[in-house]
This record gives sequence, structure tokens and C-alpha cells, in this order.
Amino acid sequence: MQEIIIYTIGKNNSTAIIGLEDEYIKRIRWKISRVQIDLKIKTSSSSQQKLHEGDALLLKVNPDSYLIALDERGATMNSEEFASYISSTFALRNQRISFCIGGAFGHSSKVISKANFVLSLGQMTFAHKLVPLLLCEQLYRAYTILNKHPYHKK
Repeated sequence: MQEIIIYTIGKNNSTAIIGLEDEYIKRIRWKISRVQIDLKIKTSSSSQQKLHEGDALLLKVNPDSYLIALDERGATMNSEEFASYISSTFALRNQRISFCIGGAFGHSSKVISKANFVLSLGQMTFAHKLVPLLLCEQLYRAYTILNKHPYHKK
């Protein structure tokens, strides 16, 4: 079965946002799960924090997964391209895709170098807690594009 795991740094306590994520996830026939990594330790520098968070992410991610890191410097694509990319990744590479969403300072170079692909959601800056929701919506949109469902309109 095709599986997607969304790893995030930090805990999201917003029931409204989590409810919207759940709504998209339940509409998709892929197995999708979320893993929140809530680190209590805060370091004195952003670079140390990124290293700490990156190590915690990499410890959690299954090494057999196809790892996609979300990062502002990553590749951008439109929804149809994203749908095609997800489809080909499932078909050609692996049945498990792991998306990693870093903390407020982004990903460490270690996470970026371990990633099979680095994806940007665009040039705008989003609130950290909204990124998983945006990803869930795009995964649902990709699912509907691949299944010729009318949700995605041009």
C-alpha cells in the first residue's frame, strides 16, 4: 500500500488546523500519518537548533523511505507536476514517501543532503503550523488529479 508520513518539528495544538488536515487525509486512499517531534531543548543559536532538530528528524524517518524535505530553497512545481511526481515516486522508487518539515529556522544541511528531493511550497513565507495543512491540501489535490476527480479546476 502506498504510504505517506509527514514529519514535523514542533507540536501543533490548533484543533482547527488539525481538523482541516484530518479532513483532507480522510479523503485520500493512500495511508497518511503524521509524526510530530516536540523537542523541549532549545539551543542558543539557530544553527545549533537546526542541527539538533535535524538529528531528531533523521532518527525518526524510516531509512527505506523516499525522503522529501520541504525547504524554501527547494524546487517548485505546480499541482499537476506535483501529482505526477508523487505518482512516479510511488511507481518507480518506493511505496513509502516521508515529508520532513523543519523547525522555524529550517533544515540543517545534514537533512538536506540526506533528502532524495527538496521541495518548496513557493516563495512566500508561511506560518510554521500552516505548512502541514498546505501539504495535506496539495496531497489531496494530487490524489484528485491522478484519479480524474473534479476538485482540481483550471
